[in-house]
Amino acid sequence: MHPHLWTVPVIGFKIGTYGLVMAVGFVIALLIARRRAKFAGLSPSGMTTLTLIGMASGLAGAPLMYFRHYGFFGGREIIGG
Repeated sequence: MHPHLWTVPVIGFKIGTYGLVMAVGFVIALLIARRRAKFAGLSPSGMTTLTLIGMASGLAGAPLMYFRHYGFFGGREIIGG
């Protein structure tokens, strides 16, 4: 996998593969959660809040679990996410 997909020409910002795939996955998960909430008779806005809390917890928990197992920061673990 390439670490960077492309660079924004004017500002030189690099778009990373991992970040882009994570962002697309988060957006798709949010859309699915909102749609399923609507069909279940729940509040889609409440589901958005729960989904965003889960995403933030996963982004924070993955490096913390890596630190717990290996004693230094530098990666992510799926178990922590």
